[in-house]
Amino acid sequence: MPQVGPQAANLLQSRGAGSGNNHAAIRACLLEELRQAVRACIRESVSLKGKDTPLTADLVCVATLCNAIEMVLKHGLVHKNSSDPSSFWWFICDTVRMDPQFSVDARLAQAVATVDKSHLIQTPTGKHRGWIRHALNSNSLSELLTMLVNPDGYIAQQRDAWYSEHALIRTEGEPVSYTHLTLPTKRIV
Repeated sequence: MPQVGPQAANLLQSRGAGSGNNHAAIRACLLEELRQAVRACIRESVSLKGKDTPLTADLVCVATLCNAIEMVLKHGLVHKNSSDPSSFWWFICDTVRMDPQFSVDARLAQAVATVDKSHLIQTPTGKHRGWIRHALNSNSLSELLTMLVNPDGYIAQQRDAWYSEHALIRTEGEPVSYTHLTLPTKRIV
């Protein structure tokens, strides 16, 4: 079974797609899980309206959202680093650090630098999770994901080297609505 969240795993099993061969079903499940997570965070934020309370990491909706984003970015990852073979952190880092023409957007480079400098985050998996939280907190997740799915340029070349042709992040013609994630401006802490 591919790495997906619990709701997507249940849906895949009910569709008989557990073998991993049904790429379209897996992508659809990942996107649906992500949509549901975004909706849950929006509902939670609405329930807090009028209170100066941020969405926090201990809320189920926030953990589910971060997990759904992580699963989307892990889907189809094939170029793996030996120190943490399931982390997409190395893809993000290589995209920024190995850019020969310095064409990578400054926001992506800044997000990587911020997370990389943290002494509290040591593992590649922790760093990619920190990157997701940083992007959510800085309201830049949508722009950063849009850069990663753009079919042209240096980032696309890097992405295509790190991800299989069936990866959600590479699939042309698939709805990439997850790149338009917008959450209320309250921070996730």
